[in-house]
Amino acid sequence: MIKTLRIATRKSALALWQANYVSDELRRIHPELNVELVPMTSRGDKILDVPLAKVGGKGLFVKELEHALLNDEADIAVHSMKDVPMDFPQGLGLSVICPREDPRDAFVSNRYPSLAQLPVGSVVGTSSLRRQCQLLAKRPDLEIKFLRGNVNTRLQKLDDGEYDAIILASAGLLRLEMAERIRERIAPEFCLPAGGQGAAFMIFKNFSVIERYNTADAYVIGVGHLSDRIKGGPAIQSNWPRGDRALTYDERKEMQQRLTGKGFDTKGIDGKIGPKTIDAVRSFQRSVG
Repeated sequence: MIKTLRIATRKSALALWQANYVSDELRRIHPELNVELVPMTSRGDKILDVPLAKVGGKGLFVKELEHALLNDEADIAVHSMKDVPMDFPQGLGLSVICPREDPRDAFVSNRYPSLAQLPVGSVVGTSSLRRQCQLLAKRPDLEIKFLRGNVNTRLQKLDDGEYDAIILASAGLLRLEMAERIRERIAPEFCLPAGGQGAAFMIFKNFSVIERYNTADAYVIGVGHLSDRIKGGPAIQSNWPRGDRALTYDERKEMQQRLTGKGFDTKGIDGKIGPKTIDAVRSFQRSVG
């Protein structure tokens, strides 16, 4: 078992919050483990004057993290789920999804209490095509203005009077203890959030880190669910079927002991878990209600 785990993360305040959360959870489960953060600046952090869609999409935020894993400069990487690319480089995989905060978008304004009360012609800041399309479909009388940067940068531009309102993710503001900046949490029926918004995820290299731990512990590293791949947005294909609810930590430990005692290989091969083990997991989930 490794004694020091290196976590690659972006340097933004929100990214560091997520990495520290994972670090704290890891050390709670493995008190003997030493965890080091490996902060880095992504290309997406450097290019702030061009819409992401024109320079490579949200994958720009994770390229440096992926390179750190592939070059053995880090053991895992932590990043926002909504920015996950459709495909990972050969050898990397999405393995743990952490608990989700409020997934809704947040309406932030110093002058108006809600989207509905924005006057005609109000300037709203966002760089998200998803948000732009949905806002203009409901409020074609608004002016959408390009806005990039981390949470603090965007808030400062609002405070400087460049916008009448801006749209951010509620989760980021809540985690950075800025809940008072949220004037309205936008209903999904009005503006559907991005797939995975509000959750952090962890990238592993060839599942090697998982295999160095007891599998049950690895399964709850981030108090989340093991997944081997994500396609597009919310379509998560989990190797460990959840059933009607997630198992508690103690239930997962018991499940691991039962399966191991019956000779099931719960580590699997290349991150895959065979149908026999999946059937056993489902049976256990039913037995604990």
